[in-house]
Amino acid sequence: MTVYAASLIVAETGALLASSGPRSDGGTIEVNTVGDLSVDGRVAASGGLGHFTQTGGEVRFVVGGDLTTSSTTVIDGYGQEQGGSLSAEALGTVILAGTVTLNGGAGAGQKVGGTATVVSAGDLVVSGTLDVSAQENWSWQNGARTPTGATVDLRGQNVTISGTVLANGG
Repeated sequence: MTVYAASLIVAETGALLASSGPRSDGGTIEVNTVGDLSVDGRVAASGGLGHFTQTGGEVRFVVGGDLTTSSTTVIDGYGQEQGGSLSAEALGTVILAGTVTLNGGAGAGQKVGGTATVVSAGDLVVSGTLDVSAQENWSWQNGARTPTGATVDLRGQNVTISGTVLANGG
């Protein structure tokens, strides 16, 4: 799903949904605005449940103004095996006051956490919860167990974290 707008408000009762059904990966949601983006509702690109590897989806915000979320905001990129990703870039201030879930769940596979990259040309405030955790955070690469997943990259002029940022693993 791709949305282009001068500015966009996702109201508390509104939703952008690209989640999958059983045994499928999450979808992709991309929002591009010239001005502000305000999310009070739900943005979901979560993966399904079932056998094999279901990964969380991708959420991308490219914002020409301020990006704000409220305490009612839910951004969901959960994946049974591998968490999803959030990429947010704003030319203004970024306020993450809601719940962002990009974690890897309790599947039979390697349970790798998600990734979050939030870049603000202005101030960046995390007063909600940002969770990219998983139970293990490793994968087999070239015959060796290699750390992977559960990464957070926060950048801004002034970064304030009064909420919780989780990148836990086993």
